[in-house]
Amino acid sequence: GESLTLNVEDAFLPDNNGSYTLTRQNVQREDGENAIHCSIQIVTAMLLGFKRPQEYYEAGLLHGSYETVMLLEKIIPIRQTFFADFY
Repeated sequence: GESLTLNVEDAFLPDNNGSYTLTRQNVQREDGENAIHCSIQIVTAMLLGFKRPQEYYEAGLLHGSYETVMLLEKIIPIRQTFFADFY
């Protein structure tokens, strides 16, 4: 299947820094190169469905080739996010 490497930067929690290989079924931490570079904030927003990868790419917040960004578009499901904000 199709996969891509996501290089994540997290200034708050350095343990999150690293490369992750994504497929439709799995996420695996790797020592990979190339592909997409972004902050943990952008990863979180994409995975929660706030905005799509192409929007962040066009805003200059997601870096990599256009083809790889389109692959990420296919890997992240399009779904409405449920976030319970009562405590």
